[in-house]
Amino acid sequence: MEWRALLAAGASVEAVDEYGETAIWTACNACELGVVQLLSLHGAQRPLVNGVTLEENAVEVGASVELLAWLQLSRLWSTPLHH
Repeated sequence: MEWRALLAAGASVEAVDEYGETAIWTACNACELGVVQLLSLHGAQRPLVNGVTLEENAVEVGASVELLAWLQLSRLWSTPLHH
């Protein structure tokens, strides 16, 4: 899946799948730091899923130290201008 092409075609970063997860959750589950950053740059929010934060989920799935650090650093960013 080419994320940039989907975003360029107008794909919503806030679309929710059958598990209540958005694209940023899917990218986090796959430990894809670059995709998480790209989605965040395009305005992806970090909703709770089943009472779990994106950061907590990253720990649960064994995300890299780099992904965990970036999630922690960027958790309060409110606009793409923070990137």
